[in-house]
Amino acid sequence: MSFAYEQIGLRIAGLVCRRLELKIEGAKNIPVSGPLLLIGKHQREADGPWVLGSVPRPVWTIIKDDVNWPTKAILGLLGNMYPMKRNAMDPSAYRTTIAHLRKGEAVVMFPEAHRVRELIGFHPGVAGIARRVEKTPIVPFVVLNSENLGVLRIVHHLFLGAPTEQPIIRFGLPFVLPPATEKRRSDQYQKDIKFIRDKVAALMPPDLIGGNELHVISKEK
Repeated sequence: MSFAYEQIGLRIAGLVCRRLELKIEGAKNIPVSGPLLLIGKHQREADGPWVLGSVPRPVWTIIKDDVNWPTKAILGLLGNMYPMKRNAMDPSAYRTTIAHLRKGEAVVMFPEAHRVRELIGFHPGVAGIARRVEKTPIVPFVVLNSENLGVLRIVHHLFLGAPTEQPIIRFGLPFVLPPATEKRRSDQYQKDIKFIRDKVAALMPPDLIGGNELHVISKEK
């Protein structure tokens, strides 16, 4: 882990969590050592700091690949974040993630690959990674009450106090994928995606569980 992450990034994340009075639920469910996948629901830009400031161990976080390069560089330096393509296979990011897990590190994934209030479909990469390291514990989590906390609102609350509606990050019990039962890999992945998504959905109010459709960003012509 880099000096910038440990001495700057984590301190900024901790400050954001304290100033906005983030409520942390279920932190005791997070294994403090060994390989770990944290798989969660994505609402707004603040989700990254919420995770960094509430998980009691260093983490790597996967971000979308289409952020601009200055932002990508800053997030990589301060937040231990690295990009993955969200609409296509990304062998490089896949190998990087597997390598981190095999070294006993923790990786955060937002498999919706899109910031949205309601829970939507998960991209299949999450199943490929989870199945490849199927004995690795997975901790589901959700971020709630942050849909209005964009970057400017966060800066506002840092100086003027916490928001009226308290943001929450909720961690569920760790689990591992059950043994594979399908002959076709694609069928097994669909089964795994549903299994993982159901674990995340169980942490959310029913009115925030949307349809299972994928959000795909089309390339501009």
